Amino acid sequence: MPEYMCLLYGPETDEEGEAERWAELPLWTEITASLRDAGVLIANNPLHPVQSATTVRVRDREVELTDGPFAVTKEVLAGYYLLECRDLDEALRHAARFPTARYGSVEVRAAARSSACSSRFSSSAAARRRRRAQDRRLRSVVSCRRSRSACWDGRRSSATAFWPPRHVATRRGPCCPTSCWPSDGSRGRGWPG
Repeated sequence: MPEYMCLLYGPETDEEGEAERWAELPLWTEITASLRDAGVLIANNPLHPVQSATTVRVRDREVELTDGPFAVTKEVLAGYYLLECRDLDEALRHAARFPTARYGSVEVRAAARSSACSSRFSSSAAARRRRRAQDRRLRSVVSCRRSRSACWDGRRSSATAFWPPRHVATRRGPCCPTSCWPSDGSRGRGWPG
């Protein structure tokens, strides 16, 4: 079955607006559970505020990092749902249930599949479980790295969303007592290569 990405956009709000949106949490939980029970939910996550974004551009072989979003817009990307549906009509029916559709918008797009990658995107239940387990492991490693980003030299590294540079991996600060940041200079548990 094809996969559809539902991108949830909403206007930035003040603290009062945020409180109203957090009051919708039981509705979001109910919708997420119903999608999971129907067997169409592959993944979903909210996103941190747009101020925490880092934009990466490569121009003339030089990497440019910019704090903040790619562009200033009236609506910001607040989260996503990845659904496996029979067709676009089913995906649109599910997207209309999201509370974001009432005050923002939900963009629904079919996920493109390359024939070279078709085995990676197998729609079998076993393959989905393996992908979800791999995604959970990767999220835990990345979140561990992000939570320890302040210990390198007192400032946030702009590369923490990806694998940190080698010199970062050899340091261990007071907020990194776990074995994922070894003091012996090795890359540690969970590092590629």
